[in-house]
Amino acid sequence: MPLSKLHVRFIQSQQQFTLKTDSQTSFDISSLYVKDMEHFYLVIKDENLCESPTAELIFKEKTPALNHLNCQVSIKALEEQSEDYEDALLFFNADPSTVNQLLLLKLEGFEAA
Repeated sequence: MPLSKLHVRFIQSQQQFTLKTDSQTSFDISSLYVKDMEHFYLVIKDENLCESPTAELIFKEKTPALNHLNCQVSIKALEEQSEDYEDALLFFNADPSTVNQLLLLKLEGFEAA
């Protein structure tokens, strides 16, 4: 089931989010781009954090419309020089030399309240 416009607006209103795999890592929302209602791009500049095939994105800054949104996602690392990799670099306006990992996250499910 894809996200609604309300969910996307909620994500865009956040300052930070948490990527939960075997550990939990917080990111600034500028590291995440909503590609469409079922996919996200995630840019990781510090180190290759994500070796897991699945993860959970946790958005918990309350708004009048929603209190939280948890998205279960599958993860695909994008290969350098691929079309998706180049597209993602444009979305983030990122210098390729500063990027350690670019991920395509596919929405598998979500819970919102």
